[in-house]
Amino acid sequence: MIITSLGHSSFLVETGGTTLAVDPWLTPRLDRFWRRNLHCDITLTLPRVDALLISHHHCDHLNVESLAGINKDAIVLYPDAEKLPVHSGSGMGYKAIPWILRELGFTRLVAVKPLQEVGFRDMTITALPSKVMFPEFLYLLEVEGKRAIFGGDAILHPRTEAFFRERQPAIDIAFIPSHSTSPAAPLLERREADDYALFEKRCRDAFSAHTDLFNATLTVPSSFGWRVDGIDAADRFAWVNRKIFPFTPLQAHDALKHTGRRSHLPGSGDRFVVSAGGSVAVEPGARHAPADVADSYADLVLEPKVGIPAFRPGSYGEAPFTGDPEELVRKVLAHIVGTYYWSRHCTTPRPVTLRLSDGDGFDTDYALDIAGGTFTAQPADGRPAGGYSWLHPSTLKGLFDAELLFANAFGLWASNDNLLTEIFHHPSFFMTHLGRRSHVASPPATCNDAGTRAPAEREMSA
Repeated sequence: MIITSLGHSSFLVETGGTTLAVDPWLTPRLDRFWRRNLHCDITLTLPRVDALLISHHHCDHLNVESLAGINKDAIVLYPDAEKLPVHSGSGMGYKAIPWILRELGFTRLVAVKPLQEVGFRDMTITALPSKVMFPEFLYLLEVEGKRAIFGGDAILHPRTEAFFRERQPAIDIAFIPSHSTSPAAPLLERREADDYALFEKRCRDAFSAHTDLFNATLTVPSSFGWRVDGIDAADRFAWVNRKIFPFTPLQAHDALKHTGRRSHLPGSGDRFVVSAGGSVAVEPGARHAPADVADSYADLVLEPKVGIPAFRPGSYGEAPFTGDPEELVRKVLAHIVGTYYWSRHCTTPRPVTLRLSDGDGFDTDYALDIAGGTFTAQPADGRPAGGYSWLHPSTLKGLFDAELLFANAFGLWASNDNLLTEIFHHPSFFMTHLGRRSHVASPPATCNDAGTRAPAEREMSA
């Protein structure tokens, strides 16, 4: 079994008879605000794959641009939601995975339930639940007695822990996320977090819980292979990357070495050759030298003393706003109706401020009556009152027009409130965004020689 790291949480697995891709993210960027941490200025390509594993719906794991270039006859395994998703906030199932896959042209979809085992050719794949509020798995892959764990972004779930305590499978290699939670205050509210040490401890404890449980021959810290980086003004975001990563893969790698566990800090293109008897050989890729990988992650280490600049609203696409700002406010009040946020305000009203600023003289606070659907306007003065959201009117229009995908747009607004989250995490905006970007019509990626072979017969059992 040969496993090639594609960066972040993306892997290509090749056995004697099967090629499998895990959470393929193959593009240099996610959008104009996020890029790969290890610099990659080309779009990677894959050979023809027999199957895909999707851990969860977030855009760095279910990456639409990357999936659009993969052969559509591949079988796709993804987490079964088991219940209807909740559309009340970030990361709570607002994207319907099978809908996206079908829109992209995939037809051979397999919804997998927690602890379900799926047999595919020479592989056995076990879906292990993550302790989060949306469908997410880590996967145990077994091939002829060789075992690998692909952890995605998973947080240890009691059912997963019980599975390993009971069966005690010998794990050859484990790719474990080196995070569990990040301080939101610096990025979302432009203020210092209350306790950075607490966030780091949570991440270290979560990582240790996984590594102790799996006790793999080789542990590879993964995930968080990205950084905030605007393509038009990279230095504007330099401070962000010192504020939101409590525990980087580099720190996880050092922690493993301190405990005597074998670890490898992966670069894109690194290959892991797993042989019978638990032997795991590492073949470094040519794209990134080990020292480059370490330096890149060192540049993300949490630094509480780094200052946080004042928020200055910029427009999405830097376009001036020429419409009626009050029409945008009315749309906000109309779209919030029926959400959990709206229901809470009907029961217990509290102050909510929407501040719109264009950087060219327009700077207005709108005090919103959420339940009543009305507002009053006054010139902005000081920090917004109560629960607030502060952004450029062109950015707000871009959100309503689905030109801007909400979840990735960090740095474009400041907020201590869920008003924007409740509105723009609704599936309708993602569906419109996806359709406008015409991913369905994207051509297949260029394949290497392995991609020219005819589709093989597939066998799957559950």
